[in-house]
Amino acid sequence: MRASHTVHVTDGQYFVLDDGGDAYPNPGSALDTADRILFPDVSGKNGVYVMPGTFDGPIDVTVETLDTRPDTGTTPAGWEHSEHVIVTSSGSSIFVSTLDDRVLELPALTVQPGTSYGVRLLARGVEEARERGELEWDEAPVESHLIQLWPAT
Repeated sequence: MRASHTVHVTDGQYFVLDDGGDAYPNPGSALDTADRILFPDVSGKNGVYVMPGTFDGPIDVTVETLDTRPDTGTTPAGWEHSEHVIVTSSGSSIFVSTLDDRVLELPALTVQPGTSYGVRLLARGVEEARERGELEWDEAPVESHLIQLWPAT
């Protein structure tokens, strides 16, 4: 399943949440790695923290749920960044959320609690978004993300 939506981020973050977690993902000191965008929660149970280039404003986000792992060894043409992590679920649903709420327009991945799932993030426009920092809510996004989710077991 694949769907796209303009997500409005605040405070330079959004999440790929695990509904079994008890808090927003905490990337810990990993945020000091300036060339990364995708950070698993340090506790291993709350999902993944995404740090886009856009601090406040819109981002085009597409979520694709897959049955198997995509080719994570290369960055596909048209994308500037490619990162992936494997994490263990503590709940039964993996989905995109902002600080405000779950993004219902984007699909979720159904998993069994305690199983592993993969999150791959492809991004473009991150550097331009970092330079601009904030966009008005009605401006066209300069940053795009493709999030691929799959069961890793």
